[in-house]
Amino acid sequence: MFISSHDLILLTLQLVFSLAVSVPFAMLAARTLADRVAIFGQAAQAMSEGKLDTRVHVDGTDELDRLGVLFNLMATRLEEANRMQIEAEDA
Repeated sequence: MFISSHDLILLTLQLVFSLAVSVPFAMLAARTLADRVAIFGQAAQAMSEGKLDTRVHVDGTDELDRLGVLFNLMATRLEEANRMQIEAEDA
């Protein structure tokens, strides 16, 4: 064939090593991302139950943290609109 048995063994070892390194890293990254997304689901669930003071913790600058900032802004505006509606009903 076009490839020697020595080259085939080295190629196989490289493949096994790359899988041994990349699969655990990918699983860790996916778990971390899924946990962060689950926080938004829990916060949205709490807001749907009427807990308008719910906020998410933001401590970085990535896309999920920017989403967290927008989520908190939405929650603040909903809380303010709810307060104004209650005041209008009381008047």
